Amino acid sequence: SIKESTQLGVMVRIPGQDLYAEGLSQSDMVSVTNMLVKTGVDIIDVSSGIGGWNRPKNRRGEGYLVKVA
Repeated sequence: SIKESTQLGVMVRIPGQDLYAEGLSQSDMVSVTNMLVKTGVDIIDVSSGIGGWNRPKNRRGEGYLVKVA
């Protein structure tokens, strides 16, 4: 049957950091990523962060993510 022959991958999207002073750092998210890999996640999509409108002024404009790429 289709159900028996179809394998679905698992994808997770996480922030690379959340840009809050006491929030999740890049190091924290590396740990999270390692845990996700160990559990069998197939794809990890890393966004630039979830700080949204609280993004510092020095983290705006063209190329502001180059340091963390």
